[in-house]
Amino acid sequence: ALSAISIRNITALTPIDAIDVICLGHAALDRVYTVDAIPAVPTKVRATAYREVGGGMAANAACAIARLGGRVAFWGRAGDDAAGAAMAQELAAYGVDARAFRRLAGCRSSQSAIVVGAKGERLIVSHHGDVPDDAAWLPLDDVRKARKVANAGDLLRFEMESAGAALPSHKRVLGYDVWFE
Repeated sequence: ALSAISIRNITALTPIDAIDVICLGHAALDRVYTVDAIPAVPTKVRATAYREVGGGMAANAACAIARLGGRVAFWGRAGDDAAGAAMAQELAAYGVDARAFRRLAGCRSSQSAIVVGAKGERLIVSHHGDVPDDAAWLPLDDVRKARKVANAGDLLRFEMESAGAALPSHKRVLGYDVWFE
């Protein structure tokens, strides 16, 4: 179940036909460690800063669109763990319509440890969790109601790959522009 903050924000959202953009795809919880330098050999390093933030290209795009004033929905999946709850809370805090952010019982969410050096270089260790890749839950009728669909790779990748087609970076689908992660 979504947290109380998420439920409050969802009930205040506009109908799906008022959504400007639907972002569909990956969500993760990023644990970001800032260090003076990323070591060249394995060793123990003390971080100078630490923060937990939502991640994943589609979820990040949804938050950016919301911060710019766009009416945006995020469609994605996570586990019913603490990482999934943190992602749901962050999406709600940015004003993203997360009604189609599914938290699956018994599954673990995607999480990453990101080490960032003082010069901006980074090292990322990711665990993609164990949320199944099943697109049957997607509310596809809502796609026709949105003005744009962004980062919709999860929606069409399965259909195109199963048909033996190469995945483009951009495609018109249901009369909308679709960009793939």
